[in-house]
Amino acid sequence: MAKTKNVFALEMEKATLKGVLELLYEWRNKDTNKLHPGKWMAIVIHFRHSQVEHMFCEEAGVTDHMISNWYQGLLLPSPDMCAHYSNLLIQKIQEYQDTLTKRCEQLRTAAKAKKEERRKYTLPEEKILRFLFPHDMDIEFPLEEMDGYRSLPERIRNCLTSENIVDAGDVLLPNITKTWQVFFKTVPNFGKVSMGRLYYFLVENGFTPVFDG
Repeated sequence: MAKTKNVFALEMEKATLKGVLELLYEWRNKDTNKLHPGKWMAIVIHFRHSQVEHMFCEEAGVTDHMISNWYQGLLLPSPDMCAHYSNLLIQKIQEYQDTLTKRCEQLRTAAKAKKEERRKYTLPEEKILRFLFPHDMDIEFPLEEMDGYRSLPERIRNCLTSENIVDAGDVLLPNITKTWQVFFKTVPNFGKVSMGRLYYFLVENGFTPVFDG
């Protein structure tokens, strides 16, 4: 597909293909070995420049020039060939439906995983004032050498670098001027999910959060 589509767009496309398939089955069953060239022209117009057309042309060895002629009602195939082409097109539509179904499942799975991630890294309800430094950690210990740093999204790592938070001691910088949460709310591209990921990364590495009240 040329561009990313959401689940609803894919479901709409699947529904449209289902309706077209039902019509093609009806046309095919009327005359098993023949199809009116005018019907084939309508099919070509409907699928012009689509993924289904591309799949059909590749399988049938049909050129874009031939499709262009059919699109204009020129040099249309015989009723026998129209029936043959429509049967092949039905196969390609079914294959494309399978592709759309798999893509829908992938998007739903990704959305579920994202929802679970948001739940997993939800910040505590209390306001986080600051973090206390681990007693057994060197103040110059690089963040990138801490457990789980490479698992942090690249956006978070870039934000930390842009704010000069690269060593363990730098984590205390937000404590000096503003509360921890207020500080990171002012950092571009750093939302609640990012704060949640960073919060749990610090806690897992021995930093102790201090809450309001």
